[in-house]
Amino acid sequence: MTTRYVLTSACIQNGTMTLTLSLRRHLQGRERARFVDEDGEVYEVEVDWKAGVVRGLGPYYAKRRLAVNEAVLLHFRGEEVELQ
Repeated sequence: MTTRYVLTSACIQNGTMTLTLSLRRHLQGRERARFVDEDGEVYEVEVDWKAGVVRGLGPYYAKRRLAVNEAVLLHFRGEEVELQ
Protein backbone atom coordinates (compact mmCIF):
# COMPACT_ATOMS: atom_id res chain seq x y z
CA MET A 1 0.00 0.00 0.00
CA THR A 2 1.25 3.49 -0.82
CA THR A 3 0.00 6.83 0.49
CA ARG A 4 0.98 10.43 -0.05
CA TYR A 5 1.81 12.70 2.90
CA VAL A 6 2.04 16.50 2.49
CA LEU A 7 4.46 18.19 4.89
CA THR A 8 3.38 21.09 7.11
CA SER A 9 5.53 23.71 8.81
CA ALA A 10 5.10 21.85 12.13
CA CYS A 11 6.36 18.63 10.50
CA ILE A 12 9.50 20.36 9.22
CA GLN A 13 10.19 22.28 12.44
CA ASN A 14 9.65 19.32 14.78
CA GLY A 15 10.80 16.43 12.59
CA THR A 16 7.39 14.82 12.95
CA MET A 17 4.66 13.32 10.82
CA THR A 18 1.02 13.30 11.91
CA LEU A 19 -0.47 9.86 12.45
CA THR A 20 -2.86 9.71 9.52
CA LEU A 21 -5.40 6.92 9.27
CA SER A 22 -3.09 4.83 7.08
CA LEU A 23 -0.13 5.33 9.45
CA ARG A 24 -2.33 4.47 12.45
CA ARG A 25 -3.39 1.22 10.79
CA HIS A 26 0.14 0.24 9.81
CA LEU A 27 1.77 1.17 13.12
CA GLN A 28 -1.04 -0.03 15.37
CA GLY A 29 0.17 -1.12 18.80
CA ARG A 30 3.79 -0.06 18.27
CA GLU A 31 5.83 2.50 20.17
CA ARG A 32 8.79 2.44 17.73
CA ALA A 33 9.00 1.97 13.98
CA ARG A 34 11.55 1.83 11.15
CA PHE A 35 11.35 4.25 8.25
CA VAL A 36 13.75 3.67 5.36
CA ASP A 37 14.63 6.27 2.72
CA GLU A 38 15.52 5.89 -0.96
CA ASP A 39 19.20 5.38 -0.12
CA GLY A 40 18.50 2.62 2.39
CA GLU A 41 19.18 4.87 5.40
CA VAL A 42 17.10 3.79 8.40
CA TYR A 43 15.31 6.16 10.78
CA GLU A 44 14.22 4.64 14.06
CA VAL A 45 11.21 6.73 15.04
CA GLU A 46 8.99 7.04 18.10
CA VAL A 47 5.25 6.59 17.65
CA ASP A 48 3.64 9.07 20.06
CA TRP A 49 0.01 7.98 20.20
CA LYS A 50 -0.94 10.61 22.78
CA ALA A 51 0.34 13.50 20.62
CA GLY A 52 -0.75 11.77 17.40
CA VAL A 53 2.65 11.99 15.69
CA VAL A 54 5.70 10.03 14.61
CA ARG A 55 8.90 11.66 15.94
CA GLY A 56 12.41 11.39 14.53
CA LEU A 57 12.15 12.29 10.85
CA GLY A 58 14.00 15.62 11.07
CA PRO A 59 17.24 14.17 9.67
CA TYR A 60 15.35 12.81 6.64
CA TYR A 61 13.67 16.17 5.98
CA ALA A 62 17.04 17.94 6.26
CA LYS A 63 18.82 15.39 4.05
CA ARG A 64 16.26 15.83 1.27
CA ARG A 65 15.93 19.58 1.90
CA LEU A 66 12.17 19.18 2.08
CA ALA A 67 9.92 22.19 2.57
CA VAL A 68 6.32 22.95 3.50
CA ASN A 69 3.71 21.54 1.10
CA GLU A 70 6.11 19.02 -0.44
CA ALA A 71 4.82 15.47 -0.61
CA VAL A 72 6.46 12.30 0.65
CA LEU A 73 5.30 8.92 -0.59
CA LEU A 74 4.93 6.26 2.11
CA HIS A 75 5.18 2.64 0.98
CA PHE A 76 4.12 0.15 3.65
CA ARG A 77 6.40 -2.87 3.36
CA GLY A 78 5.90 -5.38 6.16
CA GLU A 79 7.29 -3.91 9.37
CA GLU A 80 8.91 -0.93 7.63
CA VAL A 81 7.70 2.27 6.05
CA GLU A 82 9.62 3.24 2.93
CA LEU A 83 10.01 6.98 2.30
CA GLN A 84 10.21 8.39 -1.20
